Amino acid sequence: GDPSASMLLVTTLAARAAVLCGDVATARNVLPTLVTFAEHVAVDFEALWVEGPVASAGADVAELLGHDSLATAFLERSRRMNGTLSCARTAAYFDDRERHEQDRLVLPEREHAVLRLLADGLGNAQIAQVLQVSVATIRRETSSLYQRLGTSNRAGAVARAHELGLL
Repeated sequence: GDPSASMLLVTTLAARAAVLCGDVATARNVLPTLVTFAEHVAVDFEALWVEGPVASAGADVAELLGHDSLATAFLERSRRMNGTLSCARTAAYFDDRERHEQDRLVLPEREHAVLRLLADGLGNAQIAQVLQVSVATIRRETSSLYQRLGTSNRAGAVARAHELGLL
């Protein structure tokens, strides 16, 4: 096979592994290659495995490294290419991204503050004092918080918040 194609396949696989493991050093090392070859598709020598546009791997690496504008550019390029290539793996990649975005929970600022104080072990009266609101307001906020998180108590809310990356 073509050594360049093989290197691109290995780089794309390394990028995926780096993202899965949170390996920032590897991500930094593979990003320049992904930028250079973002318009390519990595395919193994028997064409049994197609990763889809390299740009989707680049988007994940750029996000891991906190390069939001580069991640957005990679995603736009990958979407455009997928419209032409119709790669099943890339289509599944975008489906997964959309599901993840829908699952991402954004709390109102005060509920997030209440959640942090709950996680610190404070009771309603203490939270009310810290936030300078009434205890009734905190009861209402915690009820809303439990509903958003799909829990029925403080421990469940804190555990779920950790799962969702809110704390």
